[in-house]
Amino acid sequence: MVPFEAWRDELLGTSSPADGSEMVELYEQGNYEEIEEYVNDEMKTLERLYDEIQSTEYFQELLDMRQNIGFERELR
Repeated sequence: MVPFEAWRDELLGTSSPADGSEMVELYEQGNYEEIEEYVNDEMKTLERLYDEIQSTEYFQELLDMRQNIGFERELR
């Protein structure tokens, strides 16, 4: 499985200001503001990444394949 950070770098050209593995240490140190900034950055990036993926040819192929097998849940 490709890590999220690789998708982020490839499709958006950005990187996270922190590493998720640092969250425990930040929490133990009481750096809650940094944790909140990290979480907000990740959520905004996930939204941008999803928007970018929806514009790809592969996404349309995925929608077509899902329809062909009768999977009806809306992805857009």
